Amino acid sequence: MKGLNIIFKITSFTLLAGVLFLTGCSPSDTEKQTQEVTPPKQQEQSQKLDSEKQPAKGELKITDAQKVQAYVDEQNRKMEAMSQEVDYYKQYAKDMILILPSDKVQELINKEYHYAVTINNIQFPQSGVLEIRETAFDIVFTEERVKFSVLPESESVKGKIPTDLEDAVSTSASPQTKDEDGKTILTYSYKDLKPGERISFKISDELKKKLSVNTNDLVVKVLK
Repeated sequence: MKGLNIIFKITSFTLLAGVLFLTGCSPSDTEKQTQEVTPPKQQEQSQKLDSEKQPAKGELKITDAQKVQAYVDEQNRKMEAMSQEVDYYKQYAKDMILILPSDKVQELINKEYHYAVTINNIQFPQSGVLEIRETAFDIVFTEERVKFSVLPESESVKGKIPTDLEDAVSTSASPQTKDEDGKTILTYSYKDLKPGERISFKISDELKKKLSVNTNDLVVKVLK
């Protein structure tokens, strides 16, 4: 009997150790398997939630188009308001001209057209004589109308000299003529001039007044 008790105890101890061993290993193995399986599921759920939060590409395009259209509509409204304001002030200016003294109206008329004669962007002095050292240069006459006028057309044209610009200038050379955006340009080109040589132009009385010079004879002197 004593031997059987010892064998029973040994067997019981062995079974208990086995149960404890199995019990101790199983949770960790199960936990390990759970850790290996769970992250993909969580990732899939997270991706699903993110996709539900983000609008479709088509919806984004529609939203962008609506924003652009709203901006265009707003700019059109602003442009329309500005156009109406400009029209108002133009009409106001025309109404004011009707009550201005004639001398004030004439001042406005005189500013409708601008005239100039230059060599290398240097204007002729009041004496009408310009001295220069270069032996090759361009003499440029310009007639330019103001881009914006409050005067009626019938009054505005009174600021122009009575003839074409080319007819108001007389010289032996022929100019290159250019008309662009309300501006007429006459260019007289010279080259290979000799020191001491003189070039003369005769201008009309009306152009003389516009150029603010004291003579009808413009002279260019090439210095020695």
